[in-house]
Amino acid sequence: MLNKLRAFLGVGICIAVLVAAFLAFFTTGQSTDGLGRPLVQSPVIMRFLFGQDRLWAGLGWFLADLIWFWGGLALGVALLAGRRGGE
Repeated sequence: MLNKLRAFLGVGICIAVLVAAFLAFFTTGQSTDGLGRPLVQSPVIMRFLFGQDRLWAGLGWFLADLIWFWGGLALGVALLAGRRGGE
């Protein structure tokens, strides 16, 4: 029972992370992203990385997105990997 719950949570976290990443990066309105955060013109160094027309939500949100994405995927995979050890 605990293994099934762990697998369910692991898959759910991975799906939530991927959906949030898609909304934040690929879905943009005129002045907001898919998560409703206001977008502004990126600084020069980020324009070099993203391209000239790329808008962003700011450095704080950029760092939060990195932590959410990689940390969430790591947690989801860890929950799925822990499932095999208990069987």
